[in-house]
Order: sequence, then C-alpha cells, then structure tokens
Amino acid sequence: MTFYQELQLNQAGSKNLLKKSETLKEKLYHMWVYLVKIAVTMAFCFFFVSIFSILFGNENSIVGVVVLLCLMVFRNADLGIHTGQSTMLLALFFVIMTVCPHLANQFSPVLGMLLNIAALAVLILFGCHNPFMFNQSTLVLGYLLLYGYDVTGKSYQMRLVGMALGAALTCFVFYRNHKNRTYKRNLKDLIQEFDITSSRTKWQICQILCVPIVLCIAELCNMPRAMWLVLRPCPRFCRLWKICTTESVKGLSEILQVLYVLQYYIFCFLHQSMHI
Repeated sequence: MTFYQELQLNQAGSKNLLKKSETLKEKLYHMWVYLVKIAVTMAFCFFFVSIFSILFGNENSIVGVVVLLCLMVFRNADLGIHTGQSTMLLALFFVIMTVCPHLANQFSPVLGMLLNIAALAVLILFGCHNPFMFNQSTLVLGYLLLYGYDVTGKSYQMRLVGMALGAALTCFVFYRNHKNRTYKRNLKDLIQEFDITSSRTKWQICQILCVPIVLCIAELCNMPRAMWLVLRPCPRFCRLWKICTTESVKGLSEILQVLYVLQYYIFCFLHQSMHI
C-alpha cells in the first residue's frame, strides 16, 4: 500500500493497520501517516471554511461548515436509490436547509416547530432511509446549525449564494463518485417502504418529532442558542419511543429521565414568566 493509498483509509482502516503492525518501525510509520492525515484534514477544513467566510462574510462561515460536512459525508455515503434521483434529492435538501430554518426563525416557536417538523420529515424520510449510513447526523446537524445561526438582509442574500454553490459542489462530487454504482431501488420504493409498524419508520418519526419539540420548548424558555440544547435531551426521547414500543422493563427509568428534562424546561419557563 502506497503512502497516498494509506491516506485515503478511514479511521477504522488506519487503526486496523496499527493493530496489525508486526514491528515497532512499521507501527511508527502507520502512526505517522495517520497523524499526517489528521493534519491535512484539519488544514483543508480550516482553509475551506475560511474561503467561505471571505467570499460570503463572517456571518456565513457556518455555511462553509455545513457544505464541508456534506462534501465529506456524501462523497462516500449514498441515499440507497438511483444516483440521478439521489442527486436531485440532495439539491432539494440544500433548498430546505437554506429556506426553512430562516422562515422558522420568523415565526413563533409553535409555528416554527410545525415548519421544522415538515422540513425534517423530508430530510429524514428521503435522506436517512438507511440509519446505518448516519446521514441524519449530517442533515439534521446542518439544518440545526443554519437555524441557530440565522442571518437577515444582505447577509441572507449572500447565504443563498453560498448554499447554492455548496449544493452544486456536493451534487457534483456525489454524482461523480456514485454514477457507476447500481441501485435496485428508486424514490417510489422509499415511499412504498414507509411502514408505521417497522422499526426504521418508528425511528424516523422519532427523529422528525423529537428535535422540533425539544427546540420549541427551549425557545419558549427563552434559552439562547436553543438548537444546541437539542443535542442532549433528544436521544432520551428517541430511546423512550423505542422502549415504549418494545415494552422494556427499563421504561420507567427512561420515562423519569425524560420527565426530568421536561421539568427543567418548565422551571426555566416559569422563571422567565415571573420576570415579565
């Protein structure tokens, strides 16, 4: 394996080489290549985000982060359906991430929650059909980042341009890397496979509902950067959904933990109300 080929390995591949090293010299070499890969990746990420900040303003540096996430993920990950249809879906996802977070910020928390539910439904039902690809980590995180760092006026116009450029780059890289792959399913199959009794659909519904609900509660409590608070309590709600559907004996413990989170939000809400 050449130096360049080893640089292309993922984290698991690099660690596997380290484990299989028979001599100290060989182990030190693989460790050095791994550290070089980390340094190159960090330098590229810094350079990429800096370019977006220069072109579209510091307020839109988060756009560079979201685009970079999508590029790094979807150069390898797929949506499980025909490449042409997947490319069009990716373009649609960028439209949703550009428009819906901005509109939701203009509405009340409750109306914003409804819009977020609709937007995440499209992202998760069509972009996260295979949970093991972890596309939800990229799409939902990107949506929340753009929601939490919203801009207006001229800055939003520049954001539109930045996201359009990001969509073009991501779709180009995705199509180039996946055009020769054969997929048996298409968009119609994704719709037909939606089944409320299946574990996958229950997981998708949990993601679609829990994130906007927790976000809405946090905003009603007037918490700053409410989107960051979603990252901690939301998994509790998702595990609760799974537990309730499987009637696990751990259900009571999980319910108490979820109630504790809700109690915290209610306390904050009442605390804010007392000062109005």
